[in-house]
Amino acid sequence: MLIICSSVKGGSGTSVVAASLAIAALHLRAEASVLVVDLDGDQPAVLGLPEPERGLTEWSSGCDGLRFDDIIERHDRMQLVGRGRGNHRRATHESDPRFDERLGEELVRASADGRTVVVDAGRWSHDIVPDDASALRLLIVQPCYLALRRVVEARPRVDGLVVITPPDRVLTVNDVATVAERPVLARVPLHPDVSRRVDAGLLRSRPPRLIDQPLTSLLVAASRS
Repeated sequence: MLIICSSVKGGSGTSVVAASLAIAALHLRAEASVLVVDLDGDQPAVLGLPEPERGLTEWSSGCDGLRFDDIIERHDRMQLVGRGRGNHRRATHESDPRFDERLGEELVRASADGRTVVVDAGRWSHDIVPDDASALRLLIVQPCYLALRRVVEARPRVDGLVVITPPDRVLTVNDVATVAERPVLARVPLHPDVSRRVDAGLLRSRPPRLIDQPLTSLLVAASRS
C-alpha cells in the first residue's frame, strides 16, 4: 500500500497524520515493515528517531553513488527515508530534473514488495507518482477559511480528506468536503494529548487512541478497496 499525505497550508497536521498512519500500519500488519518517506523534514522528530545522516537530497545529487536503498534508515520494522541536508526542494531539482519521476518509481517499487509506504509530502506541489499508480492520495486539512481558499486555488488531485477538527471552528467537516469536492476518509480531533506525546517523543510507542482509531479504520477500509 502506498499512501501520500499532503497539505495546502503549513501547520495542517500533515506530519503527525503521516507518522500516525505509519504507526497504525505497523500494528495492523504484525510481520510487515513500514517505510516512511519524509519530504518535509519533520518525521524523525515526530517519530522520536535520530536524524538520518543522509537522505533524499544526497540521493538526488548522486553523492557517492547512493542508491535509494542506501538512504533507508532501519529501526526494527519502522524504516525511514529522510529529507537530507540543505534546501531540499531547490537542491533536488537543480541536481536532478527527473527527481519526481525517479522518486515515484522507487515508491511504487517499495510498495510492491509488501511494505506499507507512507509519504509525508507536506506542501510538495509536484505529482510524485503517476496517475495510474496504485496509491491513496490524502489531503490533510483543517476547517479553516484560509486553508479552504488554498484548496479552491490549488485543486489538488487527491482521493480523499483527513480533516483535523479543532473544537472551536465555525466551519464544519461537511463544509470542507463540499469545498474540496472529495470524501472525508477520517476525522481526527485536534487535542493537546497528541502534542504532548509528540513533544515527549512518545507518539510511536504510545499512540493516542483518538488519532490511532480513525486512522486505523481508514487503513482497513483502504486495504479492502
